[in-house]
Amino acid sequence: MFKGTRQTIFFLIISLFVASGVAQANSVTVYVTFFELSPDPVNIIVGDTVYWIDGDGDGPYAIFGSWGSVETGQGIQFNQADTYSHYDENGIQGTIFVTES
Repeated sequence: MFKGTRQTIFFLIISLFVASGVAQANSVTVYVTFFELSPDPVNIIVGDTVYWIDGDGDGPYAIFGSWGSVETGQGIQFNQADTYSHYDENGIQGTIFVTES
């Protein structure tokens, strides 16, 4: 009985170590209103996604950046570390900092 229990515990411990080494992508929501992008700046890591959401009910709003444009309700996954500037159709500017980790 103890032999099976020890094997199960050993398996669980090894599984936790393996799982802790796996990076998971996250997402950040930026609320777009007529007057602001919030939060700003946005700090994420490579592989994360930023979603722009209509924050005041007056949208949809168009968001522009080096990737082209998206509308509120859409997101972009950032797969390269860099600093990205973006702005909405009202000229409100924001910054996204993407780091390796």
